[in-house]
Amino acid sequence: MSIVQVARRANVSTSTVSRYLHGTLNVEDSTAQRIDEAAHFYKYTTKINSKTTYKALALVIPGLNNPFYSELCQQLSMAADGLGYTLNIKISQGNPIKERNIVESIIKEQKYIGLIYAGLNNNNIALRKVIPSGMNAVLIDEQMNDEKLSNISTVTVDNYSGAYQAVCYLLSLGHKRIAYVSGPDGLSTTSDRKHGYLSALSNSKILYDDSLIFSGPYTEEFGESIFPYIVSNPDPPTAIFCSSDISALGLLGAAERYGLKIPDDLSVIGCDGIHIGKWAHPSLTTLQQPFEAIAKSTLELISFNGETKHIQLPLTLTIRNSTCRIKS
Repeated sequence: MSIVQVARRANVSTSTVSRYLHGTLNVEDSTAQRIDEAAHFYKYTTKINSKTTYKALALVIPGLNNPFYSELCQQLSMAADGLGYTLNIKISQGNPIKERNIVESIIKEQKYIGLIYAGLNNNNIALRKVIPSGMNAVLIDEQMNDEKLSNISTVTVDNYSGAYQAVCYLLSLGHKRIAYVSGPDGLSTTSDRKHGYLSALSNSKILYDDSLIFSGPYTEEFGESIFPYIVSNPDPPTAIFCSSDISALGLLGAAERYGLKIPDDLSVIGCDGIHIGKWAHPSLTTLQQPFEAIAKSTLELISFNGETKHIQLPLTLTIRNSTCRIKS
């Protein structure tokens, strides 16, 4: 029997019913009585009862090869530990079918009181079943292209403003030929960062050049792969904004093989602020993700707040040694 029917009869939210029956929410005696009576009326049962002390959250991520996700997992794990939760990590490898199957399995198992979802695709119809199941859920990093998921809370960053800030910094250093290394097509992070890049150029009266925009996966290999197009361009860029640190590190690692010195010949800015960027040679100028704030906001939404919220946090430009003023 659906938890939605229990919630309607008790005149409370499905989230309240789920958390009360899982033993993670204290309610007034009158509310508890209504929920108990509604659950009894519909013969609703759950595998976890109010005596259970096991509080588990499921985290869905594409993988751990990209340090962005490993650092995100670290902060989420620490935040979860601080609130007495166990965090179980599910890896989808970025496969849309696997992402959908994982979410369906999490809902079916009924052992999780919350779902944190960081998918690498712009849709997952299985997420539509989360709210009716009574499970709390928060979508992080990417926005979903599905109006039916508007009642699920989100924690994201302001990718547009971050990209705009990064490109404006390069412009302030005198760069006018600025390339953009994008991410996979169809993702909100990709489109928002590209929009910020284009807006910064437009506001400085600089026409964008299609030959300087590259789209591909968030990998080191992709960052390296664009060099042949850069060095063969009759009017090559003097700076590059990468929409991920991992692709920017691929650029740094391959530059010397193509006869370019960073930042003297080519300034590079990444995005994410992964720890390894600080120790790269040269150290990577980047847009810093607020990992700790993302984790804190996510756990607060999972734990304490039954209403839907959409939180957007800022990216912060961290200037290091991979950028410099253009040489005359």
